[in-house]
Amino acid sequence: MSNAMLEAMASGLPIVTTRCEGLTELIDGNGLIVEQDNIEEIAKAVKRLADDPELYQQMSTAARKQAEKFDWANMASSYIEQYRKIIS
Repeated sequence: MSNAMLEAMASGLPIVTTRCEGLTELIDGNGLIVEQDNIEEIAKAVKRLADDPELYQQMSTAARKQAEKFDWANMASSYIEQYRKIIS
């Protein structure tokens, strides 16, 4: 999981990224996924966000909400809960 993506999301930035592991946890209405090694698709995705302020705002709001799921307090609570289940 990319800390750079989490920090960008916490700042309200929509994500434009290539397809890779861990994205299903991070990208959910808060960014655009393009195929790897395709600079044209990356440029199209960035342009799409630049040309559509409403889409940008929707993804910006979703990015902040998604980032909150991964803050330290939530992650620590999640780990503690998992450890308790394992111990039980």
